[in-house]
Amino acid sequence: MRSCAIQTLSRAALAGAFLALLWTGPAPAEEKEPPCFSGDGSVREVLDSCAAYIGSGSTEKDLLVRAHSVRAMAFSAIGD
Repeated sequence: MRSCAIQTLSRAALAGAFLALLWTGPAPAEEKEPPCFSGDGSVREVLDSCAAYIGSGSTEKDLLVRAHSVRAMAFSAIGD
């Protein structure tokens, strides 16, 4: 009698875990960060990405400061 109850409880727990996985669904696709903020790509790609972000009219001050900083570092790296 006791082993039957344990098997029933373990089956219920397994079914609950399976349903929880189904309920949450697949993970959302991550957005790719622009080269200005990720540093991926060539110096020219980073410069172009930063210029595009600065020109986009974004109002996020932290990201604008970061884009200007990255752009300044890239210009100093290439000597322009």
